Amino acid sequence: MVTMKAGLIFLCLIGLKINHQAKSEETPVANQPSSKKQPVDDKPSMFFSVSLSSLKQNTSADELLWIDVDEHQHLILKHQTNGRKQRGNVLLLHTQGENADHIRLIQPLSKQLTQLGWNIFIPNIARENFPSDSFEQNKTSKGNGNAAKQLSDIPTLESPDTAAQKNDNNVQPALNSENSAFQSSRSYQDYYITLCQSILDQTELNKRPYIIIANQNAAYWSLACLNMLDDSTPIIFLHPQLPKGVVDNLAELFVKQTHSIFSFHTNIIGKDTFSKTFKKQLWHSKLQRFNIGMLAPSKLQLENTVVARSITGWIDKQRKK
Repeated sequence: MVTMKAGLIFLCLIGLKINHQAKSEETPVANQPSSKKQPVDDKPSMFFSVSLSSLKQNTSADELLWIDVDEHQHLILKHQTNGRKQRGNVLLLHTQGENADHIRLIQPLSKQLTQLGWNIFIPNIARENFPSDSFEQNKTSKGNGNAAKQLSDIPTLESPDTAAQKNDNNVQPALNSENSAFQSSRSYQDYYITLCQSILDQTELNKRPYIIIANQNAAYWSLACLNMLDDSTPIIFLHPQLPKGVVDNLAELFVKQTHSIFSFHTNIIGKDTFSKTFKKQLWHSKLQRFNIGMLAPSKLQLENTVVARSITGWIDKQRKK
């Protein structure tokens, strides 16, 4: 009798143990460490006019370089010279809405310059990703009138394929203070300075004599980079423009410049903010050259080498002096 009771007690204990194990296995995995929420980086991403993966796969460049800018990886396309004469390096800065291998101007000009003896470095630059209310539109300079109206009159030179490229998954969305990569136009300017410094520090650009060529909006942002360059570095602007909504402070920026400058403008000279400021003779350099009409607003044809040859001839004359 005692033996039977002991056996029943033993069986009950086994049943309880099995039931406990079953319940343990049904415990939700949400309580396990592996499923804990990981910290999220709330810093908005930089946006580009074309994704880096697409640019890598379809580039016409000879070499791909990577640099770190504000903890973001940036791609630089390098085109090797195939000219008989080695002239040096070019830092070529593209405008907004385009990219480091854009077919309107950047790609054909790069090919033309390599044939004339230049190595070309083209960074893929982040878009002007900051909220419109951060622009200091109310601080218009005396005598400038309505800055917004002036800026709306400036044409934007974009090729027909630009709209298609804007459909890329890295296209900039509608902006507010929460999803903007840059909190203000000043922070974007700081980004541009860091970009220029990173290129100088992390590539071989400055291992040889080099020049800077900036297209449209890039001309304005590049002005902040000139302080870190030697005065002997020539600067070339291709249809320079003020970024939309940015206050016209060109006069303040020009008086600080001593670099030799060659600026190409379209026929719309009366509505060109840069050319108006150049006329005030505030840029402190004895070597200044301006061209009206040579640079066409449409796509630069590969066989039309007049701009590339004009730039190269201008540089050659300076070096001879």
